[in-house]
Amino acid sequence: MNDDEIQEMKEVASLIETVYQNKKGLALNLPDGWRAEEYNSLRGVAINDDKKEVVLMLRGLMLDKDPRDGLILANMLQRNFRDDSPGLRGGVPGYQDTYGRDLEIVQEKLDQLKNIYSGYDIIIAGHSRGGAQALHIGRRNKGTKTYAFASPQSEYEPIPDNYNPKDIKIY
Repeated sequence: MNDDEIQEMKEVASLIETVYQNKKGLALNLPDGWRAEEYNSLRGVAINDDKKEVVLMLRGLMLDKDPRDGLILANMLQRNFRDDSPGLRGGVPGYQDTYGRDLEIVQEKLDQLKNIYSGYDIIIAGHSRGGAQALHIGRRNKGTKTYAFASPQSEYEPIPDNYNPKDIKIY
């Protein structure tokens, strides 16, 4: 990677870290030029008007902070992170399709951001489970810049040949 790519990777990683900060109840430490648009327990949205970029950030599991994450993990272990996996329909009662439902929610949010921020680059980025979600959604939305950090999915499903390597980055 060149210096610009390293800087870009660090900036996106620090944005994802803010979703963890939010879940822990800490103050958000956004990089210069970024503002927080929306945060909840699983994701955040940050905007940089100067760069004309919007980043949808997705966190991984936090077993020590969210007991539901343990049930989500049990569901994830029964699937291989692919859309056609039988794990989408199995798992812990009440959490059978948590990952699949979350993908639908992330897709809806991405579509909403594309409509609201027309003319901005919409980026999806995630860590661990969030990285797997980012890869799923990035593959479905050709041309959406996607960053996945420590994603378990990267071992199961290679990037399709028709994608520009600049669109999907796995770290």
